[in-house]
This record gives sequence, structure tokens and C-alpha cells, in this order.
Amino acid sequence: MRRLILLLALLCVTVPVSAGRSFVSASSQYLAAPTAVFTSTPATIGALVNTGDVSVNGCVVSVGDTAGAADWHMLQLDGAALDNITANTRATTTVSAKTTITFTGGVWHSAVGVWVSSSSRLVYIDGGSEGTDSGDRSPAGLDATTIGALRRGPAVNFFSGRIGPVAIWGAALSAQDGVSHAAGMWPPFLEADKLTMFVPMLGAPGDTTEIDMIGGLVFDGAGHNPVGAGHKAIGVSFPGVF
Repeated sequence: MRRLILLLALLCVTVPVSAGRSFVSASSQYLAAPTAVFTSTPATIGALVNTGDVSVNGCVVSVGDTAGAADWHMLQLDGAALDNITANTRATTTVSAKTTITFTGGVWHSAVGVWVSSSSRLVYIDGGSEGTDSGDRSPAGLDATTIGALRRGPAVNFFSGRIGPVAIWGAALSAQDGVSHAAGMWPPFLEADKLTMFVPMLGAPGDTTEIDMIGGLVFDGAGHNPVGAGHKAIGVSFPGVF
């Protein structure tokens, strides 16, 4: 199965077209899987992001406790503060690693958060501008992985813009790996033996699900909002990223 995934990834690399999803207006759109891809460190989250609204906090990926509001790991575009990309952990209180430069609206960025241990996290934008944090936090009760929002009880911090391929590794990737991600290395070729989740974000317009090609998780965009399926992400394409 892994060989098949790598073959498909190779095909994607040779064709200069990938796909992403548009999360509209930070309104309530997200894709959710009812499993925490990781519950302890080390771990790394990487994604391509392009926000249309630099004034809001937009969660790229979160691993949280849907029964409460006190525990999570999250990779986020922190637009409400200084427009940094942040790697956050909360266990009653929140600690954050923040990139040393800001992101730009309407521009594709590589965002990589690295959780080295309970007391060490790093974050990179476009392969550099490393931010660090040493606050000691160990979230408990993690039971869901979400793309495009923070789910810790009710969903919040909805992303506004586009999210491209999303990956999670069960290891702390190196600074050079962050450079490789920013340079366009397709995630299945980047520390492939440590890759635990890979969601290509290939959904066609109207699709309500995305599939994790490593673990088989189904990220569902329908049924999480009490008012119906209005939060499902819309499939779009973008050329020439990988």
C-alpha cells in the first residue's frame, strides 16, 4: 500500500498541478476526523496555506479534545496578533512558538510546526524564520484531528483561504526538512517512514470528504454544524506548487 502511495505521489510531482481546498470567509468550514493522529510528542504538522484574511486567527490543523476547551495542539496563522505562523499547545493554559517574520495574504506559504517534546516546539514559515517555545504542556483527552478549524468543544478559529496538502509525521522533523517542504518536496518523499497522515486535498468541487492516504482516516465536511452541511470546504485547484 505504501509503495502505491509513493507511486501516486511521484505522478503528482511530475505533473505541475496539485489541488487545494477553499475555506470560505472563516465562516464555519472545516474537515474533521474522529481520531487524534497523535496524542504525544514528537510530532510534526506541515501544510501549504494561502489566507485571504490576515486579520483573523485561522487554524490550519488541530488535534484536540472535543469534550472540552482546555487541551490541544494546533498549527495556526495568527492573524489577530502579529500575522505570525504559530505552533500552539494548550493544557489549561496555552504556549506558542511563533515565526520571526509574518505571512502575507494571497500568497502561498509553507507552514511547518514541530513538537519535539512536551517542553519544546518549533515553527517555520517557508523553510525558515524559526520560532521556538519551551513551555511544558501535555494535553489530555485528544480525540479528533481537524483541518481548517480548532475543535476543542465547539469549533472555533476557522481558516479563511486555501489549504493545500496536509501531512503529519510521528517524529520531530529537522530544520532542513522544513526547507525541503518549502522547496516543494511532496510529503510522501519527506521522511516517508515517519509519515503517519497525508491528506492531498484533492477534493473536487462539491466533495465533502478528504482521505488520509496513510492511515485511511476520512476527513468529513458534513454533519458537524448544527445548522447542516454549510461548513463543507469547496474543492479548488492551484497550479505549480509541487
